Amino acid sequence: MRLLLLVLLVSSPVAGQPTAPDPFSFDEAPLDALPPEWAVGSPSFPVTVVDVEGDRAVAISAPPDATPAPEGEFGLLARSVSADSYRGRRVRLSGRLRAEGRGEEGGRLWLRVSGLDGQLLSLDNLEGRAASGTADWTRYVIEVDVPDDAVVLTVGALLTSGGRVLVDDLALTDVGPADPALWRPAPFFPTEGFERSGTGHNPAGWTVVDPAHEVEVDTTAWSGRRSLRVRRSGEPNPDEAAFGAASRRVEAAAGQRVRVSGHVRTTDVADGYAGLWVRADGPDGTLVLDNMEGRGLSGTTGWTRVSAEIEVPPEATAVVGGPLKTGDGTAWFDDLHVEVRDAPSDALLAPPPAASAADVADIASRVVPVDGLGAPDATPDLVPLVAALGEASGSARVIGLGESSHGVATYNRAKTRIVRALHE
Repeated sequence: MRLLLLVLLVSSPVAGQPTAPDPFSFDEAPLDALPPEWAVGSPSFPVTVVDVEGDRAVAISAPPDATPAPEGEFGLLARSVSADSYRGRRVRLSGRLRAEGRGEEGGRLWLRVSGLDGQLLSLDNLEGRAASGTADWTRYVIEVDVPDDAVVLTVGALLTSGGRVLVDDLALTDVGPADPALWRPAPFFPTEGFERSGTGHNPAGWTVVDPAHEVEVDTTAWSGRRSLRVRRSGEPNPDEAAFGAASRRVEAAAGQRVRVSGHVRTTDVADGYAGLWVRADGPDGTLVLDNMEGRGLSGTTGWTRVSAEIEVPPEATAVVGGPLKTGDGTAWFDDLHVEVRDAPSDALLAPPPAASAADVADIASRVVPVDGLGAPDATPDLVPLVAALGEASGSARVIGLGESSHGVATYNRAKTRIVRALHE
C-alpha cells in the first residue's frame, strides 16, 4: 500500500485589504538585493532593487551581448497571493515600466490565475504589447476575470530581450464583478494594443474603411504607449454610411459566441458614437451584427471598457470585428480582446462535489502547525512535523511537498528547511 503525504504551502493577503498595493511596494526593500518575498527566474537575468532618482524600483537585467542567456530563458519577477478575496471578480494589475532595451520584445507585466494543481485558468503577459527599445516610464495595465475555481494569482514582470527593464508602482485592484461565462482567447487573434504599429500610420494587420475618417495609431494610450485613434478628416460621401472603422478576421466556429472587448475614450463625439463591433457573414452578406448602436459612447468620456458580442450562425462563412466611430469628434481604442466560448454545458458548469464532514475532520486531524519556516538554519520548530510525517508514513521513502503556486521564494525556502529536517 502506498501512502502519499502532501504538505501544502499557501500565501494569503492581509484580511480586509484585498486590493491594497502595499504588498507590491519596493520602497522599503534593501538596495542592490533581491526584493523580499518575490521569486525570480533565470540566474542569467539578475533581479535587484535599485535607486532611481530617489525612488526605489526593481531592475531586471539581461546578460551582456558577449554572454547571451541560454535559449528559452528570460528574466522573471513573480509574487503569488491567494485567490480567496478575488474569486468571481475582475482584477487589474497595473504598473510602470521603463525600458532600456536591445530588442523588439522588452519588459512586460504578467498576471496568471491558477487552479488546483497549478492548472492554468488565465494568463496575460502583454504579448505583443511589451515595452520595447528604449522608453521612459510608461503605465501598463492587465485585466482578467478570476473564476470561482481559482486558487492562486501570480503577478510580476518579465524581460524577454536584451537590455534592462525597471519596474515600479505595481498594484492589484478589484474593478468589479467577473463575467461568469467561460471565455477564452480567439485563435490567431492576439490582444491588440497597437504597440507594434508606428504612430501616424494605419494599424498593421487591419483593414481600414471610410476615407472621410483618419484611422491611425496615436500616443494617447490606456496601457502602454500607443492606441488607435479614429476622427473625422473630411466630408462624408452622402451616398455611403459615414463611419470610421478598422476590421480584422476572427477565427470562430458555428454555434460559438464571439466577444470583442476593449477600452474606448472619446472627445466631442456628436451626431454619432464610438464603440466596438463584431459581425458574422454568410454567402449572401451579413447574418448577424452587434455594433453597439444605442449603447456606444458619445460626448467626452474617459477610458471605458465596452464590448460587442454575437452568436455565430451555422451558415456563417466569416466573422470580422474591430473598433468604429460615427459622426463628429475623436475616439481612441486600446487593449482590444477577441474571445470565444462554446454553448453552455451542464457538465462544464457543474460545481465540484463538496467534501464530506468526515473528510474535513480527517484533514483537520492531520494538521501540524509550524512556526518559523523562514528561519535559515535551525530546525527544532520542525520536530513536530517530522514526527507526524514519520508516524503517518511508516517506511515510506517518498514524501510529496505541494505548493499553491510555483516559483515563490518563501515556498522554496520552506521546502529547503523541510527537506533538511527530514534528512537529519
